[in-house]
Amino acid sequence: MEPRPGSGDSDASRRRVSRLPSCRGAGSETLSKYTKVFERVAELAAERKVKTLMGIDLAFIDAYRRMRTDEGAAAKTKYTETVIVRQLVTFALSRNLLAIDPLRGLKLKKPKPTPQPCWTPEQVIAILANAPETVRSAFTLLAETGMRFGELAWLTWDDVDVEANVLRIRPKEGWKPKSGDCRAIPISPVAQQILDALPRRWRWVVTMPPSATHPATGRQWTERRLLNGLKHVLTGLDFPGKLHTFRHAFISNALLKGTAVAVVREWVGHVDQQVIALYTHVHNNASQTAMQRLSEANQQLQKEEKSCERKEAWCPTFVEQPGKPTTRLTTRHGRSIQRPSLVFVLASGSSDSPALGE
Repeated sequence: MEPRPGSGDSDASRRRVSRLPSCRGAGSETLSKYTKVFERVAELAAERKVKTLMGIDLAFIDAYRRMRTDEGAAAKTKYTETVIVRQLVTFALSRNLLAIDPLRGLKLKKPKPTPQPCWTPEQVIAILANAPETVRSAFTLLAETGMRFGELAWLTWDDVDVEANVLRIRPKEGWKPKSGDCRAIPISPVAQQILDALPRRWRWVVTMPPSATHPATGRQWTERRLLNGLKHVLTGLDFPGKLHTFRHAFISNALLKGTAVAVVREWVGHVDQQVIALYTHVHNNASQTAMQRLSEANQQLQKEEKSCERKEAWCPTFVEQPGKPTTRLTTRHGRSIQRPSLVFVLASGSSDSPALGE
């Protein structure tokens, strides 16, 4: 195992990573993530004096997980990075670089999704109202489409299909959507107003404003700078959240308004069932309103049942009187039948109900 490469080796590291089967055709963010994991593995291997892939065994994985825990990595991050190391060993086995599997018996249990902050529609409105003009367009498009930040940053005017009234999320040179989510998002009236107001002088739909450090115009947004703008707004409103919370809020609001899960998936791309359940945040106001509707419906049902019982208790009925003479009738087809003598009573469940007449 080589020691952790220096910054000058980053390009070479990325080229090596890109040759892995799991990274073929991957975007720059994925390659960067894999490269960082392999650099951490190389650093730990140097500390533990591991020189070959056979040294990446179960004890090594335990040590890697402890190291990442000490660094504050979340459970999901540790799981993902362990999967990447597992893929590295599997690749070596497939190329006969290893005779046996040093990670045999490794169990990978995917952690449950953790609750994420989610804004109510009213909170989203407050965020947009308090956002400066420089970031409001970007925030509004995130709120109206459920796009991820990368999808917004790489959105070009060629992706705005005016005739079909959709935004097309599709790969470009140097970038592709997460999980290959090529899709079309309908343009809402609010999103259309934003698009109509934006200048079309540059390739990107939304661009960063110039700054003293970067005076050039028309540059793509960086996640850090747009997040800083959002943090400033959230601090003033005392709201939790991040850029991805716009996506959470969009999905949650769509599901609460009765939009089918299949339709939501078409709009936002890949979301597994566990995450869909996590996104279905029932905000307190919506929860209280739903409970009130249920209570009112139950009360109405009880009233109807009691009313029905009263009607059934005094339902008018015809009963036959034994010993009374019968009446002979002739049908229109000439058939002769006998009609028993009937009496009209109020059937209250009692046998001695008063007769009202024959």
